[in-house]
Amino acid sequence: MDILPYGDHAILINFENKIDIQVNHKVVHLSDLLHKTKPQGFQYCIPAYCSITIVYDPMITTYEQLKI
Repeated sequence: MDILPYGDHAILINFENKIDIQVNHKVVHLSDLLHKTKPQGFQYCIPAYCSITIVYDPMITTYEQLKI
C-alpha cells in the first residue's frame, strides 16, 4: 500500500495494483469507515477499484497528520 500526497489537499492511497475483489473490499471498507468516523478535516473521498482519494480541509489538518 502506498500513501501519497495528491495535490494540496488530498491523499491518494494505492492498494495492490491488480484486479482483485479482496483489494476492492479494502477500498470499500476504508470508504465506509471514513464516512462513519469523519476524521478531523475530512471532506469526502473518491473510491476507485484499487485506490481511494481522500480530500481534506488544509486549514484543519495536513497530509502528515492524516497519513498516520
